[in-house]
Amino acid sequence: MRNTKFILILIIVTYFVTRFYNLTVIPIFNDESTYIRFGLHQFNEVDHKPYSLLIGKEPLMPYLYAALGTIINDLLIGARAISVFFGFLTLLGLFFTVKTIADNKAGLVVGLIYVFSPYALFFDRLAVMDNAVNTVAIWTLYFTFKILTNPQKRFFLILGFAMGIGLWIKTSAIFYVLLPVLVIMHKAYGIWKKDNNSPQPTQLILKLSISLLTMFFLILPLISNEFYAIHWQLLSQYIYPVYSIFSFPVTLWIDNLLRVFFWLLFYLSPFFILIIAFTVIRFRKKPKIFPVYLWFFLPFIYEILFAKMYTSRHALNLTIPLYILAAYFILKIGKVHKLFAFVMIILIVGWGTFYGSYLLNYPIGYSKLHLSYAKTDLLQYTKGFPSGYGVKEAIDYLSEKMKIKPIVVVIHNDHGNPEDAVVAYLSYKKNCEIILIQDGSDISELINGSKKPVYFVSRGEYNMGLDKYFANKKTFAKPYDSEYVGVYLLKPERN
Repeated sequence: MRNTKFILILIIVTYFVTRFYNLTVIPIFNDESTYIRFGLHQFNEVDHKPYSLLIGKEPLMPYLYAALGTIINDLLIGARAISVFFGFLTLLGLFFTVKTIADNKAGLVVGLIYVFSPYALFFDRLAVMDNAVNTVAIWTLYFTFKILTNPQKRFFLILGFAMGIGLWIKTSAIFYVLLPVLVIMHKAYGIWKKDNNSPQPTQLILKLSISLLTMFFLILPLISNEFYAIHWQLLSQYIYPVYSIFSFPVTLWIDNLLRVFFWLLFYLSPFFILIIAFTVIRFRKKPKIFPVYLWFFLPFIYEILFAKMYTSRHALNLTIPLYILAAYFILKIGKVHKLFAFVMIILIVGWGTFYGSYLLNYPIGYSKLHLSYAKTDLLQYTKGFPSGYGVKEAIDYLSEKMKIKPIVVVIHNDHGNPEDAVVAYLSYKKNCEIILIQDGSDISELINGSKKPVYFVSRGEYNMGLDKYFANKKTFAKPYDSEYVGVYLLKPERN
């Protein structure tokens, strides 16, 4: 027991070292800018309305990003620290879940796998919501297991709380409402193997209502908000409707399947995927890990059939059950072939260390280590306008100008980089006025006669025809392509 605590502490320390080291080596990503901006609106505006619903995102994570970023006076580090914290909760959830399924040793193995997983390492360090969905995934699985073995009311209550929080984080957390209900219904109606202590189906279903009611009361303020209908409409950007399956879009299904395959193959490692294959073959009929398979296959099937605008972070939730299955397999094999199990752990940790060293120090090099869909997916963080190169530099440049005298910043009313980042970093500064414009046809009424210096921030060459008003372009180049963030100053005759 003492050794278990000591090793667990070492794993936790390793987790925080790897997650906080060089935390901003990847500059502010496109979606991070958007989440931080709308989180700041929610945090700073008097009404504190969930403005992120207007862009199709639940409000909890953006609010937390903005709150901590404001408190520590660094928006990006604060937002990413929130993700690190949720990743830590995921690590703990994995340990306790696998400990429940198997034993302490397996719990330590899954902790080690998670800490050195390039997939987890990458997204635990970014302010995107998907790693928090992983937290919901593992804790709903944990409390589902607790209910299956000891159906106390308090476990149903906590399960309902976890499900409700999940729906405040991201709509995809609906999987972790459906899955616990499905598994508990299995147990109630005899599909799950019963024992003498199993409650009657009616009792189990009544207790399940505690979870559902807790979840409902938690999400009631969210779903009753005036912006929620807009949020629901915007979800069509990310998923195809259910009836689309009848058009048999086989090309889409194959493409989504290939994406998932390459993401899992490279982000987790080929050794890891082989372990999963052996696990499914060897332990496919083990009822004890049946819920773990469900936690993988239901989201997997849905995402293959219906996902649109699909990226690797949207498939992140598939990794949670795979970590569990890998640890379970290594434990079982280790009882017979200790050396073989040890070699598998070394290969997983070695792969993670090699790839992680690139990720933590040289992100563009990390992307070059991958192939196919994995490489394409990674390049968005270091190339083009989704990446944040040049964005913070332009903001810092304007911040220096603000120290001299108040300024006006004109920017296209759009989402992503650099627009959302500029609004996030500058809109609540007392020496800066932000003017959002939809197009550049004529803004003379807004800027003519201004006594303040007026700047315009562009997304590369896209200046909306404002070159007739602005000049003296200063560019902040992106290091790995020809794109840049431009800063323009209003021509003197226009003031």
